[in-house]
Amino acid sequence: MAQDTFWGRFKAGFAGTASHISTKAAVSEPMSALAPPAIHGIQLQVADVSPYQAWLLYLNVSSFARVVDLIADAVSALIPVVQENGKIIDGHPISAFLARPGFNRNRKRLIKELTVQYLVTGTAYTHVYGNPSAPPTAIDVLKTYQVNPVPGSDMWPQSYQWNEGLRSVRFERNENPRDFRWVDMASQLSEIIPIYDMEGSKRGIGLPRLNAIRNDVELRLKGIQHNASVLDKGARLSGVLAVAEFSTPEQEESLMAQFQSRATGVHNAGGIMITSGKGLEFTPFSQTMKDMDFAKLIQIVEDAIVSRYNVPVTLYRTDAQTNNNYETAWNILYDQAVLPTFQIIFSGLAQMFTERLGSSIEIVHDSLTSPILARAATSRARELFSANLVSRNEARQIAGYEPVLGGDIIYGPMGMVPQGEDLFTGIDDADGEPGERKPVVVHPQNPATEEPDNKPAKKPKPKQDDEKSFRVLEDFATELGSKKLKVVR
Repeated sequence: MAQDTFWGRFKAGFAGTASHISTKAAVSEPMSALAPPAIHGIQLQVADVSPYQAWLLYLNVSSFARVVDLIADAVSALIPVVQENGKIIDGHPISAFLARPGFNRNRKRLIKELTVQYLVTGTAYTHVYGNPSAPPTAIDVLKTYQVNPVPGSDMWPQSYQWNEGLRSVRFERNENPRDFRWVDMASQLSEIIPIYDMEGSKRGIGLPRLNAIRNDVELRLKGIQHNASVLDKGARLSGVLAVAEFSTPEQEESLMAQFQSRATGVHNAGGIMITSGKGLEFTPFSQTMKDMDFAKLIQIVEDAIVSRYNVPVTLYRTDAQTNNNYETAWNILYDQAVLPTFQIIFSGLAQMFTERLGSSIEIVHDSLTSPILARAATSRARELFSANLVSRNEARQIAGYEPVLGGDIIYGPMGMVPQGEDLFTGIDDADGEPGERKPVVVHPQNPATEEPDNKPAKKPKPKQDDEKSFRVLEDFATELGSKKLKVVR
């Protein structure tokens, strides 16, 4: 009967699928798997940027390193909040562990190193020490270019080979067909955790963002090398020295040596060489600084890099900065770059803690610890409270303040009073057809009244207290025996 339910059929089907993964029959390729037209092959390239190349670009291209460090510093500065089974727990042991994760690191250094590896190469690897079924004892960060994934028959990584200096560790995949874990088979006391947002060309390997801007970054490097060469060679394009008469190879070598020593180099740039002999003619070229002006090239490359990492160009373009758009640019940076990166890094760590602790762990950020996010939260609280959408205590909670007495009431302007509305109640009425609803006017002075306006108002009945007062007066008049005294109701 267990398989008659949906969950039972799901588990049975999943187990059957896992047992037949290696024996799946081959099928014909879909139409989308056909090779693209030749014209696309000329324009597009399938070569990926290797993790080592990406790391070298981070070390050598200043604009690329600035973007990565800007996001990594903001992510590492956010204070994480641990939720276990959907409830926020202050002082959770995970928070204490992240504060001292081992290897002389604190939480900020650990998160920044993970974020830099992820942003540069597309994948971040954590080396988690301790029994895989128990809480971790320490976390180390591995350089992505030092990790070599080895695919299995299903094209998912069967193992990860890590080599650094004289040390080498091989992490093998477990037999779990649903959620893979790669454990050090030699010691069984550590595992590797890959962290990425989406796959690239291969399974289990993150997509480097540099693939889309590789040509732009290489153009920046070539521009730097070109202008450095112009500076080193000085008078390379300053003029042409022509010999009018015939000269021997020895004379040409001597003349070339003199020219190299007296006309080239930074210290000789712009000067004029004078030699002995006859038949020499020097033709100067028009001097221009266009070859030296590569600021436009730098601007184009920076625009491509910052747009790929969702960073506003305003943070790098000083000529377009104002007080308003600069503050807006920081808000956009957190919304589109910092917070998504925070979720990717800490979701990978939360998954590791979930598997080791056996409970649902989620790590979120405390928005009030960042000045940018705190100002945004305060502004949102003021807007909601001014529009009378939330109470004072709800607005204080958004801004990070404690509730106050009497702050749970939502107030509105004094002039906002109801003017009346049409309600349709009842279907059986003498004035309408059977089954037809009749409109009833609700008066704002007495919402409980449901009398139509065209009917005369009924004479109100005397209250019980008034009737009793009349009886007392009549009895009093009878006792006096006065025939002239008469009580008028």
